[in-house]
Amino acid sequence: MPKTAKGIYHDLRESKYSISIDDIEYFFSSKLYRDKFERELQRNRDKYDWFFNGKKLNLNFNTLADISLYVIVEKRGFRVKVKECSVNWQTLRNEAVARLNLKEKADREHTRI
Repeated sequence: MPKTAKGIYHDLRESKYSISIDDIEYFFSSKLYRDKFERELQRNRDKYDWFFNGKKLNLNFNTLADISLYVIVEKRGFRVKVKECSVNWQTLRNEAVARLNLKEKADREHTRI
């Protein structure tokens, strides 16, 4: 099913709206949702840092913060690729937990596709 006249994809497998952060690519049903995700990304990461650093944890919560924001923003489905492989939300959550051990926080660049 192609995108609608308003630019909405009802099938995320066909969507051209995505953002890649490191080796994780998030797909969106509309440009509006993609732009909202991009706009709120840093604020959401800062919120996670503030909450968890108050607990004296020296862990990188960026991926976990990104996943939670994606689930809030994208209301028409779920499509994420890790290293070019489509994954379900459980696998993505496990990937985020594995990345918590990356103690050195890096400012992850994100690119529009």
